[in-house]
Amino acid sequence: MIDARVTEAVRDGLRRGALPRYLQSIVAPDIALAARCLRVERDDLASRIEAMDRETTKLRRELDHARRETERLRRELDCRQVKADHDGLYRGVGLDPDAPDFVLIAARKAHRFDAHPDRVTPRLKEEAHRRFVRAEEIFAQIWQMRGLKG
Repeated sequence: MIDARVTEAVRDGLRRGALPRYLQSIVAPDIALAARCLRVERDDLASRIEAMDRETTKLRRELDHARRETERLRRELDCRQVKADHDGLYRGVGLDPDAPDFVLIAARKAHRFDAHPDRVTPRLKEEAHRRFVRAEEIFAQIWQMRGLKG
């Protein structure tokens, strides 16, 4: 291997044209070949970087799409849970969520009459009271959701 100082001196000499002709003919092709190799390597790396940039852009778009889809599915799931909770309220008092208001009013009156704790034996009064209060809470929530009064 040629010492680094000698290499630098040869390069400097080539730049200034101060090397003898016979040394120029020996050293110049090696330097030119090295320069070509470096240009090819640089161009190859540049094309790889461009390909990686394109892939990065594509992956970012896919990630954004996946995030939007995930958010849409979360909203849909929330809506389904709210609907299930909503339907559960009506089912808790034996009604259909699509029942008209007059049916709800009649069902509440009938439930108050049939399930009132004073209509059962003293032994079952505590359980009847708990069921009655729970049904009244459900009817109150339904009333509030529908904007009914009374």
